[in-house]
Amino acid sequence: MAAEAKSAGYGGRYVQGFQFYLRHSGEHKAIQRFIVDDLPGEFERIGSGKRSLDVLGVGSGGALVAATPNLQKIPLTWHTMTCAEYERQVKAKGGVKRFDFIHMIQMLYYVDDCAEAVKFFRSLLKTNGRLLIVHESANSGWDILWKTYRKELCTKTISDYLSAGDIKAHLERLGLSYDEQVVPNTLDITDCFDPASENGELLLDFMTEQEHFHRSVAPELRAGILDLLRNKCSSTRDGRILFDCGLSCLLVHA
Repeated sequence: MAAEAKSAGYGGRYVQGFQFYLRHSGEHKAIQRFIVDDLPGEFERIGSGKRSLDVLGVGSGGALVAATPNLQKIPLTWHTMTCAEYERQVKAKGGVKRFDFIHMIQMLYYVDDCAEAVKFFRSLLKTNGRLLIVHESANSGWDILWKTYRKELCTKTISDYLSAGDIKAHLERLGLSYDEQVVPNTLDITDCFDPASENGELLLDFMTEQEHFHRSVAPELRAGILDLLRNKCSSTRDGRILFDCGLSCLLVHA
């Protein structure tokens, strides 16, 4: 199912930066390692005595199903709509379909009410089901950057920033049980500190949602962001500046 989007702001240079980030951060590989290493036991428990599992992906976007032989025999239904639209559709139909496993990977930025979204999708779980939320860790580089400069950066597609720490606070207020697995990950952002580096600026554009960072951001703000990235959001190893882009994987119990 498609993620909630507050605007049509994702396109052009932002998408280039996002693709660059994915290639160099290894985020998808980090998530895949968690799925391969940590989830099989959960699936065995959830699927005990069952011939099949009903799975819902929220914010999954498109997939190259036809080109993936292992998926060709799995029945898929695509819901190209926002979370709010899906919730309205489910409630209007009645006779709610329930799922063994629901995943929400890096998409809770785009809902109007995080707590209500989590509460609704958890309500769709079958007995012993699990809701997986993957999000940027509390106190990660992303968390520090976007909360420090919330006023300056949360002006476009993302109107507010939340980390896994904020999501956990919502889970606890709702009285929900969950398990957390932290997945460490870093991104080399050394080129971001070279104004002549095209890749560095492309990465900065994505990280801050500003187009042509060095030209469009006011000098004082630009200096502050770069200082924060270097000294509070990153570590240094062998002369390289490594941005903390660690993830938290939250398994919410039915």
